[in-house]
Amino acid sequence: MKRLSTTLSAAKNRASKGLRRGFLALSLATGAFALPVWAVAPGDSGNDLAVVPAGTAVVVHLKGLVGTKDRLLAYLEKAVPDQAAIAKTFIEQAFEDGIDGRKPFSGLAKNGPIFITIPELPKPGQDGDPKAVAFLKAENFNAFIEGAFKEDERKGAKKEGDITAYEVDGGKTLYVANHKGFAVVSNDRDTLKKSVSATEGVKLDTAQASKLLGSDIGFHVGLDRLAKDYADRIKEGKKQVEEGLKQAEEQLPKEQREQFAIVKELVGPAFQALEDSQGLVGTIEFRPESIVLGLDNALKGGSPTSKALESLKPTANKVLSTLPAGQMMYMGSTNNGALMKAALPFLKKVAPDGGKALEAGIAAGGNGSAASAVGIPLMGVDVREVEDAPGAAKAAIEAVQGSLSSPVGKTPIKGKPKVTADGATLGGMKFSKIEMEIDIEALGNQEGLPDEMKAGMVKAMKQLLGEKITIWVGGGNGKLYQITAPDQAKAADLLAKATAGNGSVGSTDGFKVIASSLPNDATLVALVDPVKYGALIVNVLKDVAGGALPIPEGLGNVKNAKSVFFGASISLEAGHASAAISLPAATINEMVNVFAKPFLP
Repeated sequence: MKRLSTTLSAAKNRASKGLRRGFLALSLATGAFALPVWAVAPGDSGNDLAVVPAGTAVVVHLKGLVGTKDRLLAYLEKAVPDQAAIAKTFIEQAFEDGIDGRKPFSGLAKNGPIFITIPELPKPGQDGDPKAVAFLKAENFNAFIEGAFKEDERKGAKKEGDITAYEVDGGKTLYVANHKGFAVVSNDRDTLKKSVSATEGVKLDTAQASKLLGSDIGFHVGLDRLAKDYADRIKEGKKQVEEGLKQAEEQLPKEQREQFAIVKELVGPAFQALEDSQGLVGTIEFRPESIVLGLDNALKGGSPTSKALESLKPTANKVLSTLPAGQMMYMGSTNNGALMKAALPFLKKVAPDGGKALEAGIAAGGNGSAASAVGIPLMGVDVREVEDAPGAAKAAIEAVQGSLSSPVGKTPIKGKPKVTADGATLGGMKFSKIEMEIDIEALGNQEGLPDEMKAGMVKAMKQLLGEKITIWVGGGNGKLYQITAPDQAKAADLLAKATAGNGSVGSTDGFKVIASSLPNDATLVALVDPVKYGALIVNVLKDVAGGALPIPEGLGNVKNAKSVFFGASISLEAGHASAAISLPAATINEMVNVFAKPFLP
């Protein structure tokens, strides 16, 4: 027991030293000794942003050193409670003792913002570290200097007007000025002088400024400047990507070239979007129940990409929360008709045989919400708000048939799909039935696999998909239903759950956390249960690899696991394209319980 205690103590000391060195390295890399951040009122941080000079290429904003630390620890206590206490000890010790003889948090305003900036993007081929400037809100500038710099560094400081130069460890020189209530630190004297003499503050898109200043950690990059300064590099990059894809395509078997052609179609729009971009904001927000990551790209007004999105407007999804609970994946969309219309040119290339059906579906579908839920073994329900249910049902059947020939998702089926019009009555509505027999052997016949692994693949595919896919398509009361189930009884059960609202995913704690952390209005929303998905992968590996992998016996058993999710959303509209990802603490905790603890003694 004494030896164990000594070992743990040594490990703690090594981790503590590593943490301190990490803090210092991060600090020096930004041209300051730390990246302290304080929680700030929106109005105050909005005014303080004016201290950043106009035209600054990159701005990183951090808020609330103490508050951010506390919010992160609150999240860790829920996500990984066993490890949170250790992390808290190390972090609190760093705050109390400082970092390698320095206390860089001294004198800073506890509720003041920090801005780390790169005024100019490095020129192509430019060597050396980029010139950076940090603006740290300070209550007591002298206390900050005494805490951030060691005694010999302060004694050797050289004052040049309002700027003081300090030589620090490693032979580097940092330049510091007291400017408008900020301690301003830079690794370049001329850059600092130019920053503090600026008469105009940086101007950001209003929505992006709000997101930048409202998050715990955020950054803004002027993509318009990047596109201008690196125009030749971007042009050359596009050429290289296109040539690389062409060479890769030539090496593929003929049957896979069709799938690869779809990737080639995305290159042009991606580079066009970069050319049309004005500024990019990325954010991280720590909440006790979730970490939320965000991206927002502001588009130039009247640009091709902005025009392509002008018919879209993110709204709340009215269908997603009503779907049955217990499924592995959920997806939802709003402005469905406008979204499909915007994507139609690409969808026609993906599934050319279903192009006419897609157009008919858009005409019959209207512009409401849509959502789907899918589970494994393959079973799920898709619900869409439509204006013409019979017309939408007919188009959906044709679209399913057309999608089978899609170069992206060719499904190996035996023969042709069997369609039975009005083949069943479910929930008082007429449903047509589409039956397809899956060629399981074709799915498992992967080149290069040993026969034993091929047999395992076939077994796994049978468990995942079954040997036949049956889809019921029908609708009424302004909604189209598309149900995938192994038999009519299960199809009827899914429909009943989707229409009754009892036991819906919207009533679960996992969904509520995602709904509260992602934007209420979005174009696309996706949720995945990583515990169910991870168990699916583990069980496939067990079938395919057999005893070749050291998989613990209990790994992949999710019989008693909670229903938890990771969530993501995309919002598209003229002028903006944004995305958000929610990583709930409860989801991380459940993943640790299911996938990490089986490996522990």
